[in-house]
Amino acid sequence: LAVIMITHDLGVVAQTCDRIAVMYGGRLCEVGGKREVLGGPLHPYTRGLIDCQPASEGGQGRLTIIDGQPPSADHFPSGCRFHPRCRRADEACQSQPLLRYGQGCHSHAVACHHILPARQEG
Repeated sequence: LAVIMITHDLGVVAQTCDRIAVMYGGRLCEVGGKREVLGGPLHPYTRGLIDCQPASEGGQGRLTIIDGQPPSADHFPSGCRFHPRCRRADEACQSQPLLRYGQGCHSHAVACHHILPARQEG
């Protein structure tokens, strides 16, 4: 059985999905298993989505936001569609990055010229 769920609610995704495909502006940013994508995102947009989620312990702190505005569906930017909002963007981002697999991993793919380093927990 396969189900396609379209949502920004990563809590629901974490509870119901085995694999995740993150899209921005109609293009794939990142694809992989739920633990890989949510536990070690490689694309800046995926990291931004995760950082925007409310704290699960009920904290009342300020939520992180992704700066800028989403692109208009009738005027997407060239290259990576997230680059106008991305803090890591440079000239390379003017060309569309190919979806590629992480080093040593054949189940977690990302479309980014500047793959994020894995976060060290602890």
